Parts: sequence; C-alpha cells; structure tokens
Amino acid sequence: MALEAPLSEDFHNLMPERQKKLTCFSPNRPQEKTRPFGCSLCSLLLFFLNLATLPVWAQKPEQSQAERQKTLKQRLEAKVQDFLRDPATLAPGLQIGVITPQGKSYLAWGSLWHGKDVPPQPDTLYELASLTKPFTALLLAQLFVEGQVKLNDPVKPCSPTETSVWCFRGQPLTWLDLLTHSSGLPSLPENLDLGDPQATRRYSPQDLAAFEQGFKRTVPAPTDFGYSTLGYGLLGQLLAEKTGLSFASQIEDLTARLGLPDTRLQLSSEQFQRLAPGYIRTQLVPYFADEGGLSASGGLKSTPRDLLDFLAQILQIEQAPSSPLLVKTLAQTTQLTGRRGAPFCQMAWGWQYFTPAGVYWHSGSAAGGKAFLAFEPQRQIGVVILSNARVQGFKMEPLGLHVLELLGEMEPNK
Repeated sequence: MALEAPLSEDFHNLMPERQKKLTCFSPNRPQEKTRPFGCSLCSLLLFFLNLATLPVWAQKPEQSQAERQKTLKQRLEAKVQDFLRDPATLAPGLQIGVITPQGKSYLAWGSLWHGKDVPPQPDTLYELASLTKPFTALLLAQLFVEGQVKLNDPVKPCSPTETSVWCFRGQPLTWLDLLTHSSGLPSLPENLDLGDPQATRRYSPQDLAAFEQGFKRTVPAPTDFGYSTLGYGLLGQLLAEKTGLSFASQIEDLTARLGLPDTRLQLSSEQFQRLAPGYIRTQLVPYFADEGGLSASGGLKSTPRDLLDFLAQILQIEQAPSSPLLVKTLAQTTQLTGRRGAPFCQMAWGWQYFTPAGVYWHSGSAAGGKAFLAFEPQRQIGVVILSNARVQGFKMEPLGLHVLELLGEMEPNK
C-alpha cells in the first residue's frame, strides 16, 4: 500500500489558470503536514474531463452483451496499450471490469507474468491497497445505521487540557474527522520506515500503539482535507474497540454477507495461488503478509468478479444477499458528509465524489500493483481497473473516467 504521488509540476503547468489558482488547503486553516492526494487527482481528472475528445458512436438496442464487450475493448485498445507500455510502468497485464444495467463484462490484456503467457482471469486476486478504505468506511456506516455511533461523537473522551492523538487542548477528534480525512493527522505515522517500499505492510499493531502513545497534535480538528493513511489505520482500531471484534473478523463477516468470498485480508492457500505477482516494471516484488497495523487503510485483496458484484449492490442492479439493513448501509456510503474532499470533490463515506462528472471513486497503490474503482449511480454504471504493476502518478484514473464515458455512450436508450 502506498500513497499516490502529487501532481507533477510539469503537468500542473499545462492546466488552465483558473485550475492552478485552486488549492487543496485554505491558508486560513491550520494543517498537520499531509500530502495533497485528493487535490492532485481531482484537479487532474477535471483536466482530462475538459480536454478529452471522446468519440460518439451509435449503438443498436438489440446488440448482444458479447458484441458490446467486443466493441468496448476495441475502443479502449489504444489507451490500454499506452498504459501498459509506459516506460515507468511496463505492466505485464491489466484487467478492466465494467457493469451496466445490461450486465457485467471482464476485459483482459497481457499476462500475469513478464515472459509468460498467463492471461489474467476474473478470479485473479489483486492487492487493493488504499481501495480498502471504502470497505472500512462501510463498517462505520453499519454502526451508524444501527444507531451505535453518531458522526460528530468524539472517538474518545478528552480531559479539558489534554493534547494527544485524539485531542487538542481538550477538543476531541470525531468519527467524521477520521472518515473524511479532515482529522489533521499526518499522512503516515512518524515511526514508519519511509525507505522501505513494504513499510505499511510490515507496520504492526504494536507500532501503531507506540505511535499513539508518543504523538501530540499541533492543530485542532476538523482541518481541510489531508489524505491520511494513518487516520484510517486508527479508524480500524477504533472500530475494533467499539465492537469488541477484531478489524479482520469484522471485514470477514462483512464480505461474507455481501457475497464476496475472495475479498480478504488473509488468503487461503488456494487463494494465494490466484494472487497476481507484483512488479516494479520488470522486477518481481516479494510478497509480504500484512502485519495488521494499517490493515484498515490498505490490507484487502480482491478479484474483478468480487468488485463488480460489490458494485452491482451499490448501484442497486442486484440486491445485497443478506438483509435490508445491509442494503441501507450500502446506500448510506454514497451520502455526502458535508466535508470537502478537494477542489471539484466532496467526501462521501470513504468515497470521493467528483462533482463535475457525478462520479464516486477511489484508487489504491501498492508496491507492485494498482487498483481503481469508480461508479455513477444515476446511470448505474461502474468500472474496476486492476494491474499487478506499480504505477507512478495518476495514469489509471483518467483511463477509468474514459471507460465510464464510453459506457454512458453505449447505453441502448441513447
């Protein structure tokens, strides 16, 4: 799991002047040192939305699902090949899963391995990295729907003068602050080895406890948006304390009720055989099991099949297989919280809502992989993109928006 890099200065210089003037953080609000994750990406997505010239092409209502899938793959071929051949990426392969009211499609390019012909499959497992966060937010939404928490409740009580991870001069941190990346906490804990590409996986609950014991806040919450992997790691810990169940057991129960058997923190031996090997360009990345300190921020693995099944329930194309309560919980996660994510984005429950396109999205970067998921409820369309290669910068996200735009144009009623 790794944070996406900020927008490059070169790319920033290409943006319209009105976009350059927009910043993530208000100069009048205090802020811990954080990384402008959301600002960079949402600005970049708007840039592509403004400049993209997408083809308009007629579709016949009677076109079969197989024909639609073939046409979509043809339309994506050039952009996907550009992605795979990028010298900074050199991904061995890529999967794109899409869902519309007409059904699901799985599109695959390349191989799971450099030098071998092993095409990726819908049941291939990939690391989700930060795409774990919407699932963590779903656990909080479940407690909210059940009436066990209120978003403005303090996560822990504070004495009048206390300053700690949870308090600033007696002012408490709330569930809403952690949920929306407005806690003012650093992006990553200070006792994390930033020189280790697998540092977030090696980070243990004991490491998190040591950080919590020694850290003192310098600003009150809420702050402006500041993406915090640390904040969601702490959110997972708080969910465990609130329920008396480990975060791992809560996620296992949640994904079982959603009917997502391959969305797991810990893999069985059979699932491990289906896990895509990670790459940094052509170099294999050794696999390290997640030690649990930041699992709630980036520990999940999943498949294209599971993620499209998840989207089908969010988009209400299919009903959640368990209870009306879970249906209500899924709907809650698309409600906006009233907190700004970044220019052009607002915060929902774990998702950022990209206002110009009406799209909810999240992505994740691992040492040897990249994941992206986005959906548009109004048109009931969604996309999942997964690759087992490190992707520097924001290259997968514009591809995902392009897929959504093509899906919208392919609707039979257009």
